[in-house]
Amino acid sequence: MAFSSYLQAATLDYRHEYADRTRINKDRIAIIEKLPNGIGFYVDASVKSGGVDGEQDKHLSDLVANAIELGVSYNYKVTDNFVLQPGFIFESGPDTSIYKPYLRGQYNFDSGVYMAGRYRYDYARKTANYSDD
Repeated sequence: MAFSSYLQAATLDYRHEYADRTRINKDRIAIIEKLPNGIGFYVDASVKSGGVDGEQDKHLSDLVANAIELGVSYNYKVTDNFVLQPGFIFESGPDTSIYKPYLRGQYNFDSGVYMAGRYRYDYARKTANYSDD
């Protein structure tokens, strides 16, 4: 039996958010991979906790899924300093699916500083009551 794989370092990104007004905690974890051929992808999952009476301010209590996000992109190197990145993100939550195509441009200065901009269109579709668009 033969097994082969391509091993490359991936980025693991964890973020925590606490909302003062609602007293709800939100946590997200993302795994991000950029391949040498310019293709990139990521998976992002988030949960929220502490949203029911008596459970506010309690991190990781009453834990529920918040959303999952999947993304794919391609880095096109226009010049040594300028990169265009078309991409697509799909986000799914408890009652909404969101489709996010985008185009990002980045200019890298020789000093190591860069400037980037992105145009993204969001199309949201409510799914909770199974209604049509």
